[in-house]
Amino acid sequence: MLLISHAFPPVSTIGSLRWEKLTAYAATRGWQVDVLMSDPAQADVRDDSRLNNLPPGIRLFGVHYYSYQESSIEARLRQWMARALKRLRSSDGADAIPAAVVPGSQSVTSNGAGRHVSPGRAILAVRRAQLARRSYAEWEDWAERAAAMGIALSSQTPYEVVVSSGPPHQAHLAARTVADATGVPYALDFRDPWAHETYIHPDVRSPAWTRLSAYYERRAVSRASLIVMNTALAERLMRERYPEMEERIVTAMNGADPDLRIPGRWGSTFVISYAGQIYGGRDPRPMFRGVRRAIDELGIAPGDLEVRFMGAECLDDIPLTAVASECGLDGYFVSEPLQVRSAALALLQRSAMAVVLPQQYQHSIPGKVFEYVQAETWVLSLAERESATDLLLRDAGADCVAPDDSEGISRVVSRRYRDFRAGKRPRPLNADGRFDRLRQAEPMFDAIDRVVATARDGARPRRFSSLIERLG
Repeated sequence: MLLISHAFPPVSTIGSLRWEKLTAYAATRGWQVDVLMSDPAQADVRDDSRLNNLPPGIRLFGVHYYSYQESSIEARLRQWMARALKRLRSSDGADAIPAAVVPGSQSVTSNGAGRHVSPGRAILAVRRAQLARRSYAEWEDWAERAAAMGIALSSQTPYEVVVSSGPPHQAHLAARTVADATGVPYALDFRDPWAHETYIHPDVRSPAWTRLSAYYERRAVSRASLIVMNTALAERLMRERYPEMEERIVTAMNGADPDLRIPGRWGSTFVISYAGQIYGGRDPRPMFRGVRRAIDELGIAPGDLEVRFMGAECLDDIPLTAVASECGLDGYFVSEPLQVRSAALALLQRSAMAVVLPQQYQHSIPGKVFEYVQAETWVLSLAERESATDLLLRDAGADCVAPDDSEGISRVVSRRYRDFRAGKRPRPLNADGRFDRLRQAEPMFDAIDRVVATARDGARPRRFSSLIERLG
């Protein structure tokens, strides 16, 4: 199997855990795996200890990511737009736009234009379109070089299937190119949907991004032998988009790892934790306000309750400590920088309550949820009703509250705090094994085996030379 996934250990980036675990499972089914991944030398966070979790014989090949070099004209245009936006933000007129929507910020605010488009929004739209095209150009470049490496490897290694995992979804384009060159089937693993409006980062939200995403998604999907989605809701979405591919679409959730047991190591402080970045609509302020209400109701002193975030230090470029302070959590809130997974798991062990923050991605389930369900901790889920996260956790016994319901959050925190002081301890939500990763992965690998068996029956000759020459 040739796996193409930008996210893979030792790089500790979003999505890397999925195939770290799935390659180990693949080995138990007789698969030898090579991986084309991001260059570890470029990693913001790298954890070489995770290499110990990989199966014997796996080979990793890093593909460097190169940032697009803008032309002098583009640079001047960007500088002009930045100056124009700065002037508009500082004005008091109708054209003023909030700083949070300026490209480059971490805001997740949606800014759909009305019938009247102000100069500020027109400039912003041009800038977003420019950033969208640049992003696609950069990732297409990565995908082309990944494909060239995959084709070169294929000339010496008889791969039977190519699997890609995204985002970044351009990995799927690389998989199709390798499959076209070698005549082997390819499978697409979508950790998140691709061409769906809620999955567009606000910095590039534009008609250009929408057109490019729709075009490249269809190009990748059109000849895929298998399409794997991460949740049942995402599978339904893909079936609606591609009814002709219905029989090729399956679901394989991330799942929980039975070997990861997280016993509670609680102290005297009721720790409420969140480990991860804040993006995609995740807003902790309603949760902060709910905790403050519980503190006031029960008269909880600093030191008896602590809210601790690891990984996200800002919200809309505002330090989280300042956001927490505005919500009344001075003396109760601690913010830590992004750390390796083992540190996040250690924090989870010390936590009486782990929080799932709300997100705009209703078809996806945050990967950390499948760690939470293995922990002896109460899980507070702030997810929209009938979202993928809500559907997963509601029947499992988590405390599910609407994302903006500070009063409901307060009731849950108060109840669990009283339980904590009374000596009660929760069982892991996955105590019955319903969320085990192998249970989730088995249908996908059964489908891969069927695809490979079908390809063997109708084997086609491999063709390398022309594509190797074309891709360099």
